[in-house]
Amino acid sequence: MRWVTATQLENWARTLAAREELPKIVADLIRASSSDIVSMRFPSGDKSQVRGFDGHLVSDVSALNVPHGRSFWEFGTDADYKRKAESDFHRRTKAVSAADQQETTFVIVSPWTWDSSDPTKKLEDWIAERKAESSWKHILYIDGSALETWLEHRPAVSARHARTTLQLYPVEGIRSTDEFWTDFAGQFGPPITEEVLLCERDQAAQQLIQGLLRPSSMVSLVADSPNEVVAFAIAAIRRAASEIRLFLEAGTLVVDSVAAGRQLLPGENLVLLLRNDAARSPTQFLTAG
Repeated sequence: MRWVTATQLENWARTLAAREELPKIVADLIRASSSDIVSMRFPSGDKSQVRGFDGHLVSDVSALNVPHGRSFWEFGTDADYKRKAESDFHRRTKAVSAADQQETTFVIVSPWTWDSSDPTKKLEDWIAERKAESSWKHILYIDGSALETWLEHRPAVSARHARTTLQLYPVEGIRSTDEFWTDFAGQFGPPITEEVLLCERDQAAQQLIQGLLRPSSMVSLVADSPNEVVAFAIAAIRRAASEIRLFLEAGTLVVDSVAAGRQLLPGENLVLLLRNDAARSPTQFLTAG
């Protein structure tokens, strides 16, 4: 399911917010992709412009666009993305010893799709040239096209950022946890809080979180209404420890219908909170979850 296209990413890259928000999108994509992150630091928002590399990651497993071991990351939203890549590469390579480079993957991320119309400047050739003149373990360049694919395979991240970050119209019938919570809480005046839903149900919330963290498991909940069931689950996620919350939000979707759920690609390791007709036959979604 495709929420965000490469063209939309390029249009968004022209905005002032893109520079600060790109690291947040990538951090969520990493959480949704790697099951064993040792450490991660990806400052975003008003903390995105810090000294040193834009991101540091250590992952004990390799996954889509997530290198095994240590990786240093650079982000850029400049329209002149090739010049930016050259500048970042040479500046950062000079700052890291050859011994450290041999143990580290260097990753560059840009929302702009690398233009390969010039056969002398293909992305593969650029990476090969940079590898030949440095000692990096690997060099990875994630452009707008690669980001589009990554987002397509991590739909919970797409659903979350399509509306809130890129200001795009959401896919009908599937919502991020943020989107559902905003709609649900807004029905009350004043808006209901997570604490109200979790009141005297802390143990149930903790048990739910543990269940959601187990792969390929099914958790059943009972409440006065289907909306309250989903809202309770999301409230538990939103009040979990910070890293657990971020991990679950990057991999959780609310599915409002069977038709919408069938658009999800299989094997995405998602947490699906089911409503309406989707909730009446949950086993059909196990291959997508």
